[in-house]
Amino acid sequence: MSVAGQLAWLHEFKPDSRIDASLISIPGADFTVAGARTASDAAKIDTGFRLALNRQAALSASFNSELAGRSRSFAGSGALRVSW
Repeated sequence: MSVAGQLAWLHEFKPDSRIDASLISIPGADFTVAGARTASDAAKIDTGFRLALNRQAALSASFNSELAGRSRSFAGSGALRVSW
């Protein structure tokens, strides 16, 4: 059985995701597109394991999360790998 883990700190230097644009064919048609704000600081946690059942089969799973002041993100996956 093998286990892995990673802990990281994320810092976004520009959390405001605005884009200023204009249309070349229409003078004076400037506009701004505002996207979702990202967190300035967040913790990222990745963990997983792999378990060999025998020479042909193995189980694995992983869990990823990103934790910030007002937002939380969680994801996970699992697999059964069989070869013959």
